[in-house]
Amino acid sequence: MTYRGIVRNGVVVLDGMDRPQDGTIVSVEPVGPVGREPPRGSADSIMQHAGFWADQAEDVDRSLDELRRMKQEELANRRDDSL
Repeated sequence: MTYRGIVRNGVVVLDGMDRPQDGTIVSVEPVGPVGREPPRGSADSIMQHAGFWADQAEDVDRSLDELRRMKQEELANRRDDSL
C-alpha cells in the first residue's frame, strides 16, 4: 500500500486515516518539490488535514464556510476585474 503525506519539522505526517502499524518499516521517497505547499483552499490543501478533525465537526463546518466565503470573494473579484 502507498501512503501520502508531507514532512513537517522533520517528521512525515501521513494523509488520511489509513496508516501503517507502529513498528512497520517503511521507505520514504519525495514526490514533489521541497517547500512547495498546495494552494490555500485547494483540495490538496484540505486533504492534508483529513482525519485530524474527526471529533471536531464544528471546526470543520466553520472552515468549510470560510473556504466558501473566500471562493465567492475570489469569483466576485474576477468578475469585477473583467468589467
